[in-house]
This record gives sequence, C-alpha cells and structure tokens, in this order.
Amino acid sequence: MRLSVLSAGASVPVLMVVLLAACSATIIDPDEPVTQGPIVSIQGTADAHRVHVEALPGTGDPCGIVATVDGRTRILVPAGGTGFRTGSMADLAVGDTVAVYVRGAVAESCPLQGLASTIEKRRPGG
Repeated sequence: MRLSVLSAGASVPVLMVVLLAACSATIIDPDEPVTQGPIVSIQGTADAHRVHVEALPGTGDPCGIVATVDGRTRILVPAGGTGFRTGSMADLAVGDTVAVYVRGAVAESCPLQGLASTIEKRRPGG
C-alpha cells in the first residue's frame, strides 16, 4: 500500500469528508414522533424554518432535534377536546410542547437534524 503526504491545502477537504462521515444518517419510523418536548428556538427564512425541540426528561432521547419546516410540513394544533386542526408557524412559539415527526433520513448528531413531516402542538408554553 502506498501512502502519500497531503499538502496543507488538500487536508481541509479530507478533514471535511472525515467529519461528515462521522455524522451518519438513519431513516426514522414516520408514524412515531422522533422526539417530544418544548420548543427552545425558532429561526426562519422565506422558504423554511428551523425549530429546535429539546427532548422531555424520561423519553430516552438525550438530544432532541433541529427540524426543518418547509411547505410540505403539516402543523397540527389542538382544536379543543381531543382533536387537532391544521395550523401554521404562527401557531408555534418558544416554550410550546410539541411532538416532531420526520420524513426521510435524520442526521445522527446531537441534536438530531431532519425534515419535519408533522409538528403536533401538545401544550402551549408559558
């Protein structure tokens, strides 16, 4: 096997590949929430929002998720009684307790990172 020495400029892309490979991706069951807990931050642009949710104690999830909310994400909010109605980002606030469902793969970082299929508001914050 032949090894070669990389120049300083070439080592940066190699380091990036190694670091990205360390963050693996997993497909999550779309019928189960990936986490449940309070929203700790919401950041948004014209096209998408990022919602950071901390996991509730006792759920076995140490990290929570930073979920990307786009035009395909369903937001459900309590409609009185036991039902839900379709909501929007305007219905979500820091401190609200939510369940986050994802579509596709999530990056196994801490917190997880993925695309939200549904954010279900369980309890208002405050």
